[in-house]
Amino acid sequence: DISALDGFLTALALGPSVPLPSRWMTIIWGGEEDPVVESADRARRNVSLIVRRMNMIGAGFGNEPPVFEPILYEGDVEGGGTIVLAYDWCAGFMTGVELAFDDWQPLLDDQSDSVFLVPLVKLGTDEGRDEINAAEDPRAEHDKFVDLLEPCVVALNGYWKRRWRKGSGALREAFDRPRLPRPGRNDSCQCGSGRKFKKCCYEA
Repeated sequence: DISALDGFLTALALGPSVPLPSRWMTIIWGGEEDPVVESADRARRNVSLIVRRMNMIGAGFGNEPPVFEPILYEGDVEGGGTIVLAYDWCAGFMTGVELAFDDWQPLLDDQSDSVFLVPLVKLGTDEGRDEINAAEDPRAEHDKFVDLLEPCVVALNGYWKRRWRKGSGALREAFDRPRLPRPGRNDSCQCGSGRKFKKCCYEA
C-alpha cells in the first residue's frame, strides 16, 4: 500500500535513527528478504524509488519551514462529500516507530512531547480507531486528528532535531575542553598523592 509505505518511510526519515536497510526493506517486502519480482532491473528500480522517496521526505523536513506532504487517500462519504483516509499512512508510521522502538523511547517517556504521537496512535492503531468510533461524533473526532496530523509530525521532526543539536553540542564541548599537559616523569603527580609522576600514575 503506497500510503502505508509513505508513512513508514516518514518515520524512518524523521526519527532518531535509520535502521539498516536489511531490516526495513524486509518489512516493505512483507517479511521476505528476497521478494519475487519480474527481473533484477525491476527490483533495483523498486529499491531506487523507495530510497528516493525517503530522501525526498527527509529533504522536506530539512527546509525551513519544514515541508510535509504525506500521501493520503480520500474516500467518498454516503450522502455526498469526501473523507481523508489516514489510517494506512499512520499505521505505516507506527510500524516505523516499532522497528526502532528503543531509539524512540526518550520521546515516549517525555510526558510533554509524547503528545505529538497521539494523532498517529489514534488514526493508525485498531485501539485508536475503536476510541474514535466510540466518540459521540466519530466523524468530528476523526477529522480532528487528521487536522492535527501535519503539525504533530512536523513537531516530532523538531523534537529529534533538538535532541541531535543538544547531543552534537555536548560532543563539540568535549572536544573543545582544554586538556591538562602531561607532567614530566619527575614532576609531582596530578592525582594529588604527593608522589612523583613516574612512581604513581605514569603506568596508568
